[in-house]
Amino acid sequence: MLSLFVLSINYKGTAMHILIKKLLALAAVVLISTEFGTLYQAFKSAPSLFETADSREYRFVKLNQQGQAISNEQGPWHCVFDRELNVIWLVGRDDESPFDSYWSYSWFDREQGKGVQQRGSCYFNKNGCDTSLIQQQAIERNVCNVTHWRLPHADELIALLQTPTKPNGPFIQSAFFPHIQKGDYWSQTQSHDIDTQALTHLKEGAVAVSFKHGTSRVLPFRNAAHTMLVADIKEKAPTVSGKYIEIK
Repeated sequence: MLSLFVLSINYKGTAMHILIKKLLALAAVVLISTEFGTLYQAFKSAPSLFETADSREYRFVKLNQQGQAISNEQGPWHCVFDRELNVIWLVGRDDESPFDSYWSYSWFDREQGKGVQQRGSCYFNKNGCDTSLIQQQAIERNVCNVTHWRLPHADELIALLQTPTKPNGPFIQSAFFPHIQKGDYWSQTQSHDIDTQALTHLKEGAVAVSFKHGTSRVLPFRNAAHTMLVADIKEKAPTVSGKYIEIK
């Protein structure tokens, strides 16, 4: 490049000088175009340079025991905020507490006086467990700063179904619900369409969603199934650690 420049000076005022100037200008244009093209492709193919984990919006946000949003890389977490449904899910555990995912419950609504009491299995009530008891436990313990836990509607549970995140895993996002059981989970949705022919004489039951098969069916109230609790919120949860969700 330098020799070309010297040569252009020696031939100043000549046709050769004009030709060299044109060649130099053309070379500069090609060089600049090439460099900018390479940079553009690099930035285009590497959005991760500008997109951090905190700036991306996941469907779920982890919440600690106080109901504070924490990073998805942090733990432990006791609840999950669901951006899609705008609700909070109580996350099952593996610690033999009342919220251990292993326990099972018969379906019973205390306010309606409907269902079958204490036909499930759990350690915290020697007479047996039902859905109203686990709901009462969550409310009394103020889990995640929430005091209005309820059974989810069938469509809310069904909205959690997804392709398993690992082979033979449950049909749910296991990264946020790591202790979910591969079995039936009660909803509050009642129905007369009991699926099991041998139990149709019981006439009425509630919809249960299976995270083992990714399906739903109606079970009699007396059956033992697992339970996930949910709570409504006023507005979307914050994603910045340390801020509280506004609860109804």
